Amino acid sequence: MAEPERFEAEVNPGKEIAEIAGDFQEPREVLREAIHNAYDAAATRFELRAYPETLPAGDRVLSLEFRDDGRGMDAAQLKHFFGLGFSKKDAAPDRAPIGFKGHGTKIFYQARRILVLTQQQNGERLLAVVEGARSTIYQKAIPVIELSRNGDASARAGELQLKLAADHGTTIRLVDYTANSKDLIDSFARRHVDDYVRWFTVYGSFRPALEAAFESPLTLELQATDESAPRPVEFGHPWPKADRTSPRELRALDQRRPYGYFCKRFATRERAIGGGYRISVVALFEGRRGRLERDRNIRRQGAGGIYHESERYGLWLCKDFIPIERRFEWLTEDGCPLLEDGFDLNLSQPLILTNCQDFALTANRGSVGNSSDDLLDAVKKGIYDYLKEIRDDAEYKKFRDEYREDLFARLREKDRAALDRRVERYNRKKLLRATLPGGRPFEFFEPQREITLFGLVAQLQVLAPELLELEPLDYDDHAGIDLLVRRARDPHDLLSRDKVAYAEFKFILEPSINHPFANLSTILCWECSVGENAPVTDPTNERLLYSSARGADGVTRAHLGPEAGSSLTHVIRVIELKGLLRERCALEEMDNPRPVAPTNGRSGAKRRRH
Repeated sequence: MAEPERFEAEVNPGKEIAEIAGDFQEPREVLREAIHNAYDAAATRFELRAYPETLPAGDRVLSLEFRDDGRGMDAAQLKHFFGLGFSKKDAAPDRAPIGFKGHGTKIFYQARRILVLTQQQNGERLLAVVEGARSTIYQKAIPVIELSRNGDASARAGELQLKLAADHGTTIRLVDYTANSKDLIDSFARRHVDDYVRWFTVYGSFRPALEAAFESPLTLELQATDESAPRPVEFGHPWPKADRTSPRELRALDQRRPYGYFCKRFATRERAIGGGYRISVVALFEGRRGRLERDRNIRRQGAGGIYHESERYGLWLCKDFIPIERRFEWLTEDGCPLLEDGFDLNLSQPLILTNCQDFALTANRGSVGNSSDDLLDAVKKGIYDYLKEIRDDAEYKKFRDEYREDLFARLREKDRAALDRRVERYNRKKLLRATLPGGRPFEFFEPQREITLFGLVAQLQVLAPELLELEPLDYDDHAGIDLLVRRARDPHDLLSRDKVAYAEFKFILEPSINHPFANLSTILCWECSVGENAPVTDPTNERLLYSSARGADGVTRAHLGPEAGSSLTHVIRVIELKGLLRERCALEEMDNPRPVAPTNGRSGAKRRRH
C-alpha cells in the first residue's frame, strides 16, 4: 500500500486580513488599538490628533495621527505589525501587556493610506508606507508595504512632515480613515473622543477605584477635530469624586428629594470565586438627579448628550480593567439579589464593572465570547454573592427605600397633577342641548378631540340614525378613526351601491387630510376651517374644492368636489356636525352645570367609614 500524501493547510492571507479589518464596527476602536500598542511598547507619553483635511482631489476626509515615545520597532517587528497573528511583546516593568493576538492593528487597513515612522533607541529609523490600503483589502488582496531606512526614511518623513515624539518611539498617520471618512469628522470631536478613551481603553482603567495609589504610567494628549491645539485627557474611568451618603449633605442639595443625589461606591479586589478564578468588582449606586448632573454625556429627553443612560449603566464584564461586554440582563434574571428587594432598573440603575483576567476575548476585543461557560457561570455567581453583601449595607438600604418612596411620591404627584388638569378641562366644557328628530331631548358635552367626536356620532346613530344618513358596517382606530360605510348609488360617485368606502373623522376639517380621496365617501367633522371654494388636498396631491349651500329646508349641506377642468369626478360628502345640529336640532350651548372641585393636593379621596 502506498504511503498517504501529506500537505499543509492553506490560508488566504488577503481575505483573512480583510475579514479581521471588517470585524471592527465602531470606528473609534482605532483609538483603543493605537493607545494599547503604545502602552504595550512602554510609552510614557501618547499624542492623538484627529483632524479634517482636503485631499488633492478635493475630498474632505478624516485623518488621524498617533505619536508615542515607546520602544519603537525594528524591521522584523514592523513587518509583524502589518501582518496577521504576530504579537510577541516584552512586558514593561511597570505594566503587563494588553495585546496578544496580533489582530488589532488590522483596523488601520480601513484607511486609504498608512504611514508608520518608527525607531528603537540607538536603532535604525524606518518608514513604512501603504498606498491604497483600504481598496486593497476590499479586493481581498495582500497589501504591499514600501519600506525606507535611516537617511532615506528621515528624508521622506521630512517631506511628509512626519515626526517622532523622541529619539525613539512610533508615529502612525492614517489618511482618509474609513470609507465614510467625511461623515466621521464630527464624531471625532473632543467630547466623543474623550468619552471613548475614558470608557473603553486602558487610559480609562478603573483600577484607581480599587487601588487609590494607582497612577497611569502613560500620559495622553488629544487634539480633536474641533480643536486647534492639543490638551491633556484626564486618566481613569469617570467616577464620582466622592461618596455622598450623609442625609444632611443630601438635604442641603435638595431638601425635597435628597436621595436623588445619593452616591456610594463599593469595591472588592481579587475576590476568589468558583473554579479557582478571581474577579475584581466596583459598583456604583447613585440617584438619577446627581448622575445627570455629573455625567453630562447622558442624553436628556432624547436630546443632547452622547448616549442614553440605559446604554452605559448596568453590568459590564471587563478585562485589563476595561469594559468589554454588557451583561445588563444579569441584573434582571432570577437569582439576582437586588431583585429580592424589589430592585428596579428604572429606579436606581447601578454601574457594576467586573474584571476577570481569565476572560478570553474575540479577535476585535468586542466581547468575552471565547470564554468558557464554566467561567461565565462562576463570574455571575461571584457577582451575585457580592451583591448580597452590598444589599445588607445600611446606607444602601436607606438609599433604596428612600429613593423608591421618592419615586412613588413623584408618580403620585404627577398623577394628581394630571387629575387636576383633567378636572380643569372638564369644568371648562360646554354642555350642549339638542332636540333630535321625533322630539327627543339630547344633552352632551361638546367634543374636544376626534375620539370624543366618534363617541358622539355613535350615540346619534343609535338615537337618531336618520340624522346622518349613514350605513356603518365597521369601525377601526388602527390609523385614526374610520367608519366603513356602504355607499349609496350616486351617478357622480366612482363607487357603486354594492361597494363600500370610508367615512373619515376629522375634529376640524382643514385644507389637507391624511386619507386619499379615492376611497372616501364621507368626512365627519365637528367644525370646518376651510373657506368656500377653497381647495382640500389629500396625501396623493389630489385637490377637491369645498363648497356648501343651504337648502329649502334650512339645512346647510357641504361637499368636496372637482374643480373646473379636473379629470376627477369623485364627490365627498362633508358632515359638519355642529352646524347640522344647530340647524336641524336647535342646538343650545351653556356652561357646565356640574363642575367639580380640584383635588387641592390631596393624594386621593378619604375612605368611607363603615
